[in-house]
Amino acid sequence: MKYKILNFRYFLDTLRRVHLIYNTNIAQMVTPQKQEKLKFVKEDDNATTLQFFGGWLIFVGIFILLLISILNVWLNSDFSRIAATSFLMVMLGISFVFPSMLQDDNNGLSTMRVVVYMIVCVFIAFVVKDGWNIGKLVEISPNWMYLILTALGGKTVQSYTEYLKMKTSNNNGNLSKNSDEEKKGANSNENPVTVGAKKDSINDKTKNIGRQIVPVYKPPVNKPEGSREIFEGVTPPPADAKLVYNNGPLIANVEVYTIFWGENWNNDPSLKQMMTDLNSFFKNILTSSLIDQLKEYNTVTYKIGHGKLTGTKVIIEGAPKPGDTIDDSAIQNSLTAWINTGIVSGITSNTLYFIYTDKNVKVTADDLISCDSMCGYHDSINNNIFYAVMPYPSCNVCLGNLSVFEALTATSSHELCEAITDALAATGWNDPQNGEIGDICAWNFKKVGQYTVQKEWSNARKDCI
Repeated sequence: MKYKILNFRYFLDTLRRVHLIYNTNIAQMVTPQKQEKLKFVKEDDNATTLQFFGGWLIFVGIFILLLISILNVWLNSDFSRIAATSFLMVMLGISFVFPSMLQDDNNGLSTMRVVVYMIVCVFIAFVVKDGWNIGKLVEISPNWMYLILTALGGKTVQSYTEYLKMKTSNNNGNLSKNSDEEKKGANSNENPVTVGAKKDSINDKTKNIGRQIVPVYKPPVNKPEGSREIFEGVTPPPADAKLVYNNGPLIANVEVYTIFWGENWNNDPSLKQMMTDLNSFFKNILTSSLIDQLKEYNTVTYKIGHGKLTGTKVIIEGAPKPGDTIDDSAIQNSLTAWINTGIVSGITSNTLYFIYTDKNVKVTADDLISCDSMCGYHDSINNNIFYAVMPYPSCNVCLGNLSVFEALTATSSHELCEAITDALAATGWNDPQNGEIGDICAWNFKKVGQYTVQKEWSNARKDCI
């Protein structure tokens, strides 16, 4: 008979369950859709080789601890040295399996956390070995240095393993591109990301990685009158589309803060109602299936989960008036000032500001103009303030036969999913030829509850879902 307690695969699966309980809502785990997520080893799992090694360390360490507990009863021998070593194996394995416990707020390795973790581990191990013998506990021993160096060395190996994995993934993604497409000129119009954008080819977009846009809408051709697909995108997604991870930051649990910039948001009853409706949209969509489907882009460091709306603000001071043009540089300066003066809440690694401008205000960003070559975009300030700009859609090319509210929820969902999966443009999940997760599926819509949202690219399904 094969006992499950000695089945290593079952043990790893149990570790996975513990990790999921720590990172997700328990209620979600019991749904049928979540059962597949409970498998520790699967085709698209992001676990590194070092995490599997850590699993072995935990398994062997616990097994030895149980074994010597039994032997100690029978043989009445001193196994304290072995017990201390086994304990350190378990603790070291835990740090390999769950590396996020040693990361700082910016998702980088925290040397202080590593040192404190190892000091605590060594202290407890010495207590297991020698009891509360203060003299021995404070005794200078090379073991301290050996153990801390082992931990730091292990983290270095893990980082290098992840680097090799990402490099291999990137190389495979590049090799899969058709050589004929690599020879295409910058003026190709076959990709939906460039629709309506002036002098903004995919190659140009890749070079200018600081800002990612919602392209303008181009009506589909040869559609039967009354067709339900009237809102669908310009062309099917590219057959070779594939997002690859470039080791950049993701927004794991997005915290949206909405800013409505302009006097009409405060005075116009229809806009005040729309503001309420947009905030309700975020409250619902941030805990919806739209966020759940992004989990296929989890990495070792970033686990995408539900987000929340953390605040909202109407700002009139300094707002552009209808008929004015506002440049992105002015938007960045204003947002920075609002944060520094406490007008809006301060930033965290998960904060994403959504800025909605007033009616008939044009927004420019480099050579892009709202209602001409883009309908919105997301960007960052100093690589740590993430924001999206949503110009009021008062033109056909940004409405796409939708109502104003539907157009805003659709373009907002586009930028929301892109910011989550590619916070610093082209450093997270990105296709060098086709853009971000939303660009591949631009102007392809679906309903999530009562809200119109854009479909997003799925590597696993090879389609817009």
